[in-house]
Amino acid sequence: MDATDSWIDGNSAAFNAALPQPFRGAATPAQKTLLFCYVAMRRHGLLKAEED
Repeated sequence: MDATDSWIDGNSAAFNAALPQPFRGAATPAQKTLLFCYVAMRRHGLLKAEED
């Protein structure tokens, strides 16, 4: 858990910079975190959507 927490701290600026405007400027840190988690979970089959 510590390694993941450290990775997030070290890479949060790069993730934020990769987000398109206007989302980057309008989204809260919590919304950006949820987006990251959603994409990671979808990518690994932990969340399903209608199109799956």
